[in-house]
Amino acid sequence: MVRTDTYATGCFYFGLNRIYDWSPVSKEEEATKEAIFGCDFVEGKTGSGNLNPEAVTITVHDVAPALKAYYPWTSMEKNGLQPIGSAHINIDMAKAKATADDKLDTYVECNTYIRDIGDEDKDNWVVLPDSSPASFEVIYSN
Repeated sequence: MVRTDTYATGCFYFGLNRIYDWSPVSKEEEATKEAIFGCDFVEGKTGSGNLNPEAVTITVHDVAPALKAYYPWTSMEKNGLQPIGSAHINIDMAKAKATADDKLDTYVECNTYIRDIGDEDKDNWVVLPDSSPASFEVIYSN
């Protein structure tokens, strides 16, 4: 985490399990589909999460090519190190100071999605079946 008078920034990291000869995209769909990570603001376990925090932005880096090259996994020797995804969180400190006390709760949930190759419209993405999200809380004050 880095914090200045104007911004704070940090990253969350996440990945998929290594299961022998497993791939998030089936052999039948590998020519048209890819796996990708995506994150959203959620209500969180308390139900108080701000779904549209003006002070916080998330950038999820596209690791679809790395995931495609890595899976199906067979060994460290063949596949190398496991690719990880990252969610880069930025907080605009001026906007954070202007945020009402009851809007400070900010929760992020990151999932693995299957999408058509290159499809940027998240509404078309499908959560990877049988996967679990990575959940995070972003804490900041006004």
